[in-house]
Amino acid sequence: MDVYQPWCATAHDNTTILSWGLCLPDCQYDLPEVSCLAPPPIPKFGHRNDSKHVLEDNYLSTWFNLNFIDNADGSANHTHFQVTRSQRNKLYQPWMTYDASNLVETSLGFTAQNQFDHFNDVYEIKINASIETYTCREGWHFADSKNISHSVQCLNWTWVPDFDISKPCVRKFVGLLSSFKYQIFFFQPFSARRKRSQNLKKELWLEQQTILN
Repeated sequence: MDVYQPWCATAHDNTTILSWGLCLPDCQYDLPEVSCLAPPPIPKFGHRNDSKHVLEDNYLSTWFNLNFIDNADGSANHTHFQVTRSQRNKLYQPWMTYDASNLVETSLGFTAQNQFDHFNDVYEIKINASIETYTCREGWHFADSKNISHSVQCLNWTWVPDFDISKPCVRKFVGLLSSFKYQIFFFQPFSARRKRSQNLKKELWLEQQTILN
């Protein structure tokens, strides 16, 4: 992105800069602040089944909002997601006329297919040492870990993640029904618990298959 190279005015009418060009070596200019120009790595999106039951949830992010969307007929859309951001600081390019009263862009968004899409539409360039966070909703955590949140930090022009981007948010428990069954199970006498154990395992397995399907 050459906007972070030094630009100098090449023509003006005493009030407005008419054109820009890259500064010559002998021109005075301010060195650009170390920043991350491209969006950071993003965790895997969520997933629903045909009845819209969430199998892998979308997470909360400090720099964009991620939501499931439905098809025109009301069915679950399995291939596209809504990505939005309420506002960000406007990045003026050298060829744009600067307006001090217009420094913020609002109502940003696009439709994404996956985490590897072009997120520049909602990204705001961040300076070195900035941190962005992704957090699973209550009752969920990132797969293959006990973490409910992951972070990524801007270091020396590059985002450095502390997580595996292929892991989505998964449920902490099979379901509320399972939790209730376990509570009833452990309040029973030991002899009754031993007899009930095998049946309970089978019921919980069937419940899990119902959720996943």
